[in-house]
Amino acid sequence: MQYVENVMKKQEITNWFLNGADPDTGRRLLEKYASNPRQARMAKGMTIGMVTYELKLLLGIPQSEIFAKKKSDVELVTEFCHVAEPESPSTEKEHSPSPQLNPTTSKPDSPEGLMLKAKTVAVDTVILQAKEMISALTVKVSRTHREMFDMGEANTAKNKSLRKTMVEEIRTMSDLKERIYDLKERYFETGKVDPELRTLIKEAEDLLNPVPVTKSGKKEDFTKVDGAELFRRKENLRKTIAKYSNKLKYQTNTRQATENPMPEGPERVKTERKLEELRRELTAVQNELQKRNQTH
Repeated sequence: MQYVENVMKKQEITNWFLNGADPDTGRRLLEKYASNPRQARMAKGMTIGMVTYELKLLLGIPQSEIFAKKKSDVELVTEFCHVAEPESPSTEKEHSPSPQLNPTTSKPDSPEGLMLKAKTVAVDTVILQAKEMISALTVKVSRTHREMFDMGEANTAKNKSLRKTMVEEIRTMSDLKERIYDLKERYFETGKVDPELRTLIKEAEDLLNPVPVTKSGKKEDFTKVDGAELFRRKENLRKTIAKYSNKLKYQTNTRQATENPMPEGPERVKTERKLEELRRELTAVQNELQKRNQTH
């Protein structure tokens, strides 16, 4: 019985990819075949990019395949699920050869072949970056959802404010991921990288790795900080990071013989976020110190 259900599930999802991938139908499929109740509840509010990603996982396609393959969704699904790709209505058995460069016919050492190779390398780098950003944003959204869940149901003013911030973060990251995903897929249709894709990748990088800010809310410019002060900052940050890490593992500022993890809840969420902020600041300080060492 389970085998039959799995076959029907894969057939329905595969047909969805091969027949236009209608967003509402995709959400209903995800709700129907979700791997857990929580995913089923969230399906209706997911963007089409998120739905597509989750349905590919339900087909058994590994993440490594999803993010590494330089193919469209239809090509990936048809190849992995061993089904025939639907023919375009305009496809004829006999057709004239395309005037465009063909990777399989252009000689590697010819001017055309070298031009194609250079173009392919440049394009592959941007598409790979896009896939990495989609993966990183997916992980970050998932982690933020978990943090919200771990906060519990207490409706204190502090919790409400934190939840509001998290919801805004999830919405921003999901929208950005959707836009990157759409432009990445457009590349497989047009063969060209939309210039906006590079801008969105940079935006995602800045969102995932924000510049540390001062207490006044201004971004800290480490290029103007004295070298000795930067070194002291680095050492202090290391010590502070160790203390926050110990709080999570032992609920004290110092390392203990036996781990006693901080329980899930608002306090743990706050501590994890502070730790993440400190690590970003340490990375920024270390990068600035490294730049100065390279110039001497």
